[in-house]
Amino acid sequence: MNDKQKQRFVRKLSVRVQPATIDLLAMLMEADHSGRAPLPGGCPESVKEIVSISKELGIQSDVPEPIVKGRHLLEMGMEPGPAMGVMLKLAYDAQLEGAFETLTMGLELIQIEHTLYNWPIV
Repeated sequence: MNDKQKQRFVRKLSVRVQPATIDLLAMLMEADHSGRAPLPGGCPESVKEIVSISKELGIQSDVPEPIVKGRHLLEMGMEPGPAMGVMLKLAYDAQLEGAFETLTMGLELIQIEHTLYNWPIV
């Protein structure tokens, strides 16, 4: 796995383990690993790497904050409703995938989706 793939994995993992956190998951994995004789106790290297990446991303105790929010879509002229929810989920999933890291890039993605699929943005 390259660094971008590892970051994507950790971002998605942080969402999947909710309401727990990466820190809690790491503690559980260390306890599980340490309780398996005759294996040596301690935290496996793979878990240490996950914790390290989560620290770099600032998500070891939380999930990534959505960059694109409803207020941004309202400012673009989108009406509140189910389509807005779908668009916000699409944007958040793309953010977790690493498709964008800034609001500008996220809004560009929304515009592309609007153009391709005729999403209801006024």
